[in-house]
Amino acid sequence: MSVCYIFSGGLMSENDFDSFLLPEPDYVISADAGFLQAEKFGYKTDCLIGDFDTLPNIPENDRYRELIRFQSEKDDTDTMLAVRHAIEKGYDEIYVFGALGGRFDHTFANIQALSFISEQGKSGYIVSENEYITVLNPGEYIFHKSEGYSFSAFALSDDVTGVTEKGFKYNPENVTIKNSFPIGVCNEFVDEKGVISFENGKILIVISKKQNLF
Repeated sequence: MSVCYIFSGGLMSENDFDSFLLPEPDYVISADAGFLQAEKFGYKTDCLIGDFDTLPNIPENDRYRELIRFQSEKDDTDTMLAVRHAIEKGYDEIYVFGALGGRFDHTFANIQALSFISEQGKSGYIVSENEYITVLNPGEYIFHKSEGYSFSAFALSDDVTGVTEKGFKYNPENVTIKNSFPIGVCNEFVDEKGVISFENGKILIVISKKQNLF
């Protein structure tokens, strides 16, 4: 599998790379001010992309390999531009960093970007110190236990049918979940791996560090 890292301009810490076992990138895209994040954590930018409203002073070109500049009047966020570029380059797994912790509208837009990645038949992930987020199409998926983390499954489409989970504290079997009710929040691993499968719809998976719960 070919791996692309995307750096966005949201909050990050050095622990973002330690909480989950991540593959090393074959290609690095920095979306606008995400370039500063990439440099801070020691990643060389292959492609610097965006409208540069948050990185007005574009760095010297020896600090990146390619520059793609857009006008500020555009349909895509800078992160979405980066996602499209990663897919056009043919990368199978796309990991997005700095996608959480700032404005909620941008956070939600980044979730939608994960949905777009899944529609293209690729695997997309948002990773932070506290979360590991992905969007799934129908099928069966295995998640290995992360000590101290909960497992949540939300309906991203109106309805998700045939949902079955195994290896968790709560194991629904062949149920339908809806995007109007968060019944899948904060499940717990009891086995070394958990399995989720479903027949129709789209599911948002959030693996979160256990902290204060609502």
